[in-house]
Amino acid sequence: MKEVFYFPEEESPNKILAILVAILGIFSLILPIKVSLLVGAFMMNYPHMIIPYGSLALIITSVLLSTLTGVLQVFLFLSWNNAIRKNIENTKLLFQLSLETISNDKKESLKAFLSRLSELELATWAFWAYTVIYIISLISGIGFKIILNVIAFVFLAIYLQSLFSISSELSMLKNTAYSYFLERPALLPKVKERNIILVALFSVITFTLYWLYLMVKLTYELHDFIEEDKILRKHVITVLKRK
Repeated sequence: MKEVFYFPEEESPNKILAILVAILGIFSLILPIKVSLLVGAFMMNYPHMIIPYGSLALIITSVLLSTLTGVLQVFLFLSWNNAIRKNIENTKLLFQLSLETISNDKKESLKAFLSRLSELELATWAFWAYTVIYIISLISGIGFKIILNVIAFVFLAIYLQSLFSISSELSMLKNTAYSYFLERPALLPKVKERNIILVALFSVITFTLYWLYLMVKLTYELHDFIEEDKILRKHVITVLKRK
């Protein structure tokens, strides 16, 4: 039976990466302000002089820091995407294998769970569209960059809304299914479903600080969900092996 109940390894989203992105994001906010103040003060006092190398270095550092933050952010999104997709696949595999071990009167309920799981499709296409447009924006001029960033945000919003809703429903489905097998309440850590419009509004109001907080918060929620799910899945497999 051990061979039958083998599942591909799932990697939880990286908490350290999320914290690093948040820290770099904060510096990416502060540095341009400092650069603007320094350059503005210099131009006011010395309008006919070339901007000093120190200010130019700060400008270059600011651009590189923002680019690095964006790239690491894409890798963080990718870890979210891979974690949920792999978790759904392993859950479907568990339920499919379980059909061979449970009594006939319970198979219909299990098939209903499998049917609902099959309908949970992350908008991965939106994630890749966001990634491609974001990369193009990095090498574009200022005017075109703004337009591309707006378009990229639209695709990111679609992806995030998909992630929020599917993660929340997945945790509810699993709680019901695991309780069914274990014959006791199974409470997975909840991945909160959020309104993407409010997320965007709060991010704008707080100059993206809320967004940086949310990235860390969501990473922790997904990490705890995946890790706890692995434990509960092992308990379910133990019960099934006894049948």
